[in-house]
Amino acid sequence: MRLVYLCLLGSCIAGYAQQASFAPPTRVATPLDTQDRKVMQRSSPRTVDRMDRGDPLTLNDVIKLSQSGINDDHIIQYMQSTKSSYHLSQTQMRRLQDAGVSQRVIDFMINSDQF
Repeated sequence: MRLVYLCLLGSCIAGYAQQASFAPPTRVATPLDTQDRKVMQRSSPRTVDRMDRGDPLTLNDVIKLSQSGINDDHIIQYMQSTKSSYHLSQTQMRRLQDAGVSQRVIDFMINSDQF
């Protein structure tokens, strides 16, 4: 009887151990291809690190990405995937425009709290 109890206890523990396995947290995919990644690694390694962690982009990150020639679609895709929300002041919008960020990206950032 004791042997049966130990076998049942062992199988319950084994079953629990299988259920208790945790999947690693999913990470946001960086929308940078190999070439874009090399360019960004040289111009702004902090931006690449932030994207690898799945953190929202800062205004400086958006400026660096745009100035480095990263496609607007990739920038917007990343902002969507991180569910970033921006509340831009007039000064910040003007700063983005003066830095050469496309109006399409700026419009997305302005409307980001609606997604």
